[in-house]
Amino acid sequence: LVARYAMWQAPSVAVALLLDGARPAAGTSSRWLAMGAPSMPSLADTGVAAHPAARVARAAGGLPPLPAAAAEARAVVAGRSADLRLGAEASEGWLRRAPVGEYRVLHFATHALVDARSDAGVALVLAPGDGADGFLTLDEIAALPLRADLVVLAACRTAAGSGRADTPRTLATTFLFAGARSVLATRWPVPDRAAARFVTAFVAAARPGVPLAEALAAAQRARRQAGERSAVWGAFTLVGAGRHTL
Repeated sequence: LVARYAMWQAPSVAVALLLDGARPAAGTSSRWLAMGAPSMPSLADTGVAAHPAARVARAAGGLPPLPAAAAEARAVVAGRSADLRLGAEASEGWLRRAPVGEYRVLHFATHALVDARSDAGVALVLAPGDGADGFLTLDEIAALPLRADLVVLAACRTAAGSGRADTPRTLATTFLFAGARSVLATRWPVPDRAAARFVTAFVAAARPGVPLAEALAAAQRARRQAGERSAVWGAFTLVGAGRHTL
């Protein structure tokens, strides 16, 4: 299928039709935001330990460093009008207060947590501080006033839901409902360095005028021809409006 088609998915036919007919919001700039390799929340901290996402993180073996995430974030914004936030600056508190509606593309290179039992344990991991615990939950994402053409979730299982309902909420679909038109997400875990290689290839392929679904297909074909395992390039999917361009 990857060799012959450009593919994307949507939560429903109604959402697909709505996004397909959408136009960029008036006044949206061309700026990018990249947040990568955040300082991880301490799972031993009393204020963090009780969070449902912290339980998921402990069960998964913790929140190890992501050695390729900082370089990935730098690479995707190189030569662009962009804001780059790494380490402690890649914080949940900053994101929730930032004018996120001004960004055309938001890129996250971090961990994601998906709870098989509850939406409360689904979160994107950012740096703690400024009154925030570092776990950006589904409800917190839904409250972001986004107008982005694309959100890149370079983290594990961001297209996977809790499985507790017929139409489970996922990190990807929640970013859609917050106002993004398309989200690049993953169906299953992908190693840090391999994910960085793929995402960099996707961003390079998403040139002006190239539909995002075509850019995804081009990146998948390129990484396949380079000998990358299907467990890597096959994990990525585009959720939202596949025919739109950057």
